[in-house]
Amino acid sequence: MRLPERFWKKAATWSLVALALLLCALVAIQTTTSTSIFSYITRAEMQHVPPTVHEWPHLKGVDANEAKNFIEDHHRTLNVLLVPEGSATTKDFRPDRVRIFYDKDSNLVVTVPQIG
Repeated sequence: MRLPERFWKKAATWSLVALALLLCALVAIQTTTSTSIFSYITRAEMQHVPPTVHEWPHLKGVDANEAKNFIEDHHRTLNVLLVPEGSATTKDFRPDRVRIFYDKDSNLVVTVPQIG
């Protein structure tokens, strides 16, 4: 027994609809579970980061306030934060942020300040 042509047309149409829905579901899952840093950083934000300066090794061991002032004076678009050593911080990457970890007792920078 041969099936009518209209049956095959409907079957093909519904197959395409099902495939499109499956593709949409896969895209939705991918975008909600993505942990890539590129999903959080826009091109406009990346333009604020100087391409050659992303860390300041010469500021390790310097007074934390002096280090903050130095970075702010030379890179006005960066948000510079003083963070006591051992403090809890988020793990996200921010191209406009510099965290300066310092010792509370001596007020000296204990790690190399870097963008992130």
